[in-house]
Amino acid sequence: TIWNSNKAYMWIGFECPATYALLGGIDIAHCQLELGGVATTFKSRSFGEELAACQRYFEKSYGINVTPGATSDKNGTYRPRHPSAGTNGVNIWFKVTKRAVPTIVFYAAVSGNTGKITNMSGGASDINCTTESYVGETEVVANFTSTGGETNVEGHWTAESEL
Repeated sequence: TIWNSNKAYMWIGFECPATYALLGGIDIAHCQLELGGVATTFKSRSFGEELAACQRYFEKSYGINVTPGATSDKNGTYRPRHPSAGTNGVNIWFKVTKRAVPTIVFYAAVSGNTGKITNMSGGASDINCTTESYVGETEVVANFTSTGGETNVEGHWTAESEL
């Protein structure tokens, strides 16, 4: 219990000396606020549990510490292969079911350009990638059109279904 007041709100502030730059922000962890007169036991979650809970709202193929659009990360790239020219697609299954149908952004593996994937068989050039076939809470179909010489393409993606 912080205080007994008839106010309809509570204000909490953090004060830092003026000599602190705080360029990275403030990291607050291992605390909880509750409504009511009884505090419940604090429940901490493992990194994996917290990650899975967050992935209901946002997931990416990039590594944990890699910003989407980065060109140095080969972890998690999808690499569909196709033998002939024309429209092709590959299913990408999410690790966690999303809370709603997400917004998908594709990234070329080599250039990092959005809405693209990289044609690894054609000199690492970008080709368009869309979701025109299907997007759901559990998967997306990445669609691209090849010219026949693109037997190997690579790309990354993000899926966002925040509130």
